[in-house]
Amino acid sequence: MSLDYFGKKYQITDPVVTPKNIDKAYFRDVFTLITHLFSQVLLDPSKIPVQQTIRVN
Repeated sequence: MSLDYFGKKYQITDPVVTPKNIDKAYFRDVFTLITHLFSQVLLDPSKIPVQQTIRVN
């Protein structure tokens, strides 16, 4: 997948993995780890206590 944005081309892809560049294949693993970590710390708005406001006139 590629995208042209303001004259620059961006690609969303993994590099072709060969025995020579196997050390560069960790991007997908890192992305998966970050996604799992984000889902663990994601704040669920339905579990936030309702803030009580005191109105003084």
